[in-house]
Amino acid sequence: MAAPIQQKLIVEVVPPGSRATSDKAADQAVRALARIIGRQIAREQFRTQQQREAEDQ
Repeated sequence: MAAPIQQKLIVEVVPPGSRATSDKAADQAVRALARIIGRQIAREQFRTQQQREAEDQ
């Protein structure tokens, strides 16, 4: 099995009422977070499937 790819996500908290630095940066952050969540869901589904197959044998 290949080694996991290490990724770093930096989240900057902005005080209420101030605008984010740019809409493009906000979109990139949302996409990065969505990818991370999607990969985690895929890993969990894969593990669940492996467990089911192991129980069936």
